[in-house]
Amino acid sequence: MADRGNIERPKFKKITFGKKEVTEKNRETGIEEKIVKYGFKVYDTTTKIENLLPFPFACAVLFTTSSVTGYNKNSKNNFYSNETFRKDQKMKVFCDKDKIAVGLYSEIQGFLKTINGKYTTNIYAIVPKIKGSLCETNYEIVKIEFLGSSLKEWINFDKVQGKKINGSAVIVKNTSEKAFEGKKYSVPEFGLIDMTPESNKFVNSKYKTVKDSIYEMIEADQKNITETKVFVKDFEVTSQKKNEDTFNLQSDIPSQVDDDNLPF
Repeated sequence: MADRGNIERPKFKKITFGKKEVTEKNRETGIEEKIVKYGFKVYDTTTKIENLLPFPFACAVLFTTSSVTGYNKNSKNNFYSNETFRKDQKMKVFCDKDKIAVGLYSEIQGFLKTINGKYTTNIYAIVPKIKGSLCETNYEIVKIEFLGSSLKEWINFDKVQGKKINGSAVIVKNTSEKAFEGKKYSVPEFGLIDMTPESNKFVNSKYKTVKDSIYEMIEADQKNITETKVFVKDFEVTSQKKNEDTFNLQSDIPSQVDDDNLPF
């Protein structure tokens, strides 16, 4: 992203949730068929292929940030922005390399909805590299992006579980099917499992280091946003259809992270 300053920017594996077309052998006919599956996806930089991760998927949540992502069908380019952790922090939104909006999310969300820009929650979490307890030789920091219907499901789960997420691991064993105006889609089935005392202690030991590096990046981005007024660019609007990703961001937007409600 442009104008990001000279600080060293932390890089973590990005995981998204969505659908992917895969080829599987039909158990009854033995014939290979193309089917659509929902799940957690990760891009392999070596093979240049996006792969579905196997279930169950489990992680220890550290903290969350907010950003804008999405895809514009007209320009065939992705939307992206800097991340924030407070409501009073500005977002600078780009489409490819073109700056299209600057301001607080509350100031630009109306414009973003018209172009299919999605409010996104980024969950920074720890996952084991291989099956087993988290420890210095078996962990990886990842960034999990939720938007649309998966974000709504996460918000509902977070509201119900609250502080129980602290000291536990979030697990997704499968997806559940839902429907909106006759269109079927799938969302993660979130749950909680206990961590061993050793794993919990290890997660606590990593929390501050990861948080400080991300917050330093966010604060540096804020200093590089020099626009003093809200800015939105004339942009070709993509016709919006109601689908499974549609929900009321005004009422469902999650609370921003602050030091009083951070886990661990």
